[in-house]
Parts: sequence; C-alpha cells; structure tokens
Amino acid sequence: MFAFSNSDSVKKEVLALAVNEPAAIADGKVGYANEAFSKLKKLYVYTEYDKVISLSSQQKIGASIKPDVEVVMETGHLPMLTKPEALAKIIDGFVSNHR
Repeated sequence: MFAFSNSDSVKKEVLALAVNEPAAIADGKVGYANEAFSKLKKLYVYTEYDKVISLSSQQKIGASIKPDVEVVMETGHLPMLTKPEALAKIIDGFVSNHR
C-alpha cells in the first residue's frame, strides 16, 4: 500500500519502520503567514501510484500551494524508500536551481 513495490527488502523495511498511529488525511492544515509563504520556492513531488493520498488529491494540494516546480514520480507513497536516489536527484536539482 505505501511503497508500490514487490521487493521483499522494501516490504521488510516498511514493516520495520511502521508505527501504529491514527491516520487523519487532510483534516489538519499547516498554516504560514501568506507573505512569508509566497516568498518560498516550492517543489511538489506527486506520487503516481500512491494508495494513501490519491493523485487527484495531491493535485488539489499542489494547486493550492502553487509550486514553482512539479514532478511526478512513478512510485507509491514512499519514494524516499523505493526510489531514494531519484528523489534525491529531484530535490538536489530543485535546490541547486532555486537558491
């Protein structure tokens, strides 16, 4: 569900890192002062096969924050686990180009 991967090692890592906590999707909002938030450069990484937050929900979130760069990864909810090098390259490229 989280990883969109058939790798046994990924499945074991997800289970090892899992915590039992209540999930409340989109119930809470993070608030920033509009002036400060508008000055931040923003990257949104969409996860195409996410079973936790649908792509359409991610797109609504993205539209609300108006990112400078949008990237779609062919991963589930945890690209930092299933495709860490690709995610790091995306983040590094964004940071390098938006200093």
